[in-house]
Amino acid sequence: MIEWFTTKQASENLNISQVRVRQLISKHRDNKEFVKQKDTLKSKYYLVSNLFIQASRKNNIKFKKELINVGEPIYQEDGNILEAFEPEQYELFKKTLNEYNELKGRVNDLSKIEEEHQSHIESLKDQIKDLLAQRDYLQKSLDSKQAETTKLIDVINQRNFIEAKEKKMK
Repeated sequence: MIEWFTTKQASENLNISQVRVRQLISKHRDNKEFVKQKDTLKSKYYLVSNLFIQASRKNNIKFKKELINVGEPIYQEDGNILEAFEPEQYELFKKTLNEYNELKGRVNDLSKIEEEHQSHIESLKDQIKDLLAQRDYLQKSLDSKQAETTKLIDVINQRNFIEAKEKKMK
């Protein structure tokens, strides 16, 4: 059953000004289930239905004397964006935002860990380069010592040979 209210009653019911109710009426003037016009001898006035009030409550919220329709964002001059949500949509949005913040925190933590590991990897690479350089140095040193030892053995063998010849000659 449709009940009809004056603009004053509607403004009290919706907690908005009568001017704002008249603005809403002008948007829905063609919808006969929401608004009807009454004419008297002195003036004309509008009545709004309980359906109008329910729709205004369900699909709109009051913010800074502006009515925001659900799903229709308002872009403000200061760069802010206002958007109304139904309770279920808001809960889902809040849950998703919390999950996003949690995941963003995890990603930041993982990035820090990756940076630490990357610096550790770089440190290990430097150590490997140093160890390879030491290995090459030690290999060359060993080769040099081996060549020196081979020469010494040859010299000792020649000396022994010479000494043996000298002993035979004596």
